[in-house]
Amino acid sequence: MLHDLQDELAVLQGEAPTHEQFAALPLLDAVVKESMRLLSPVAFTARTAAKGATLAGHELPERAEVFISPLVTHRLPELYEHPNRFLPERWLKGEPPSSWAYLPFGAGPHVCVGSSLAALEIRLTLAMLLQRFTLLPPEGARIDHRVQATLSTKAGMPMRVLPKQRVERPPRITADIRELFDVPAGV
Repeated sequence: MLHDLQDELAVLQGEAPTHEQFAALPLLDAVVKESMRLLSPVAFTARTAAKGATLAGHELPERAEVFISPLVTHRLPELYEHPNRFLPERWLKGEPPSSWAYLPFGAGPHVCVGSSLAALEIRLTLAMLLQRFTLLPPEGARIDHRVQATLSTKAGMPMRVLPKQRVERPPRITADIRELFDVPAGV
């Protein structure tokens, strides 16, 4: 997948993509969306019911607190086939999921006001980095996750920044970050 993305970015010839060029980078968009689906920056958020309601057959009284978790929603098999696999190609075909099935920045009237800027920054940064460098964790790197309101790592994410190159076998990582998605055998 990394090689395919590097190949797609080659059309930029080392430059930052323009607004128009982003439309011609579908794999970049798919990789970002799939990464945000599996590793959403927000693990959960809460809302207070303005009035009583019924939700999935459960009665909610007025002022009930309801917790919403992209981390859980993004792994529901009724919404995503093979929900724990990193499959960017799911974004390249068919209908995109509803804004209530894909919510790394929230949804509805409470969607993050900076979501468009954040999405642009992520795509721009990834496009610029991957044209110049290969980023790899050191062999055996320990990456533990922490779930609070946000999803993060406990002690950062060690990374080697190498000149751009083809990587035949990614380094093996250890620790509980592997619990968040299906890791291919040998990685």
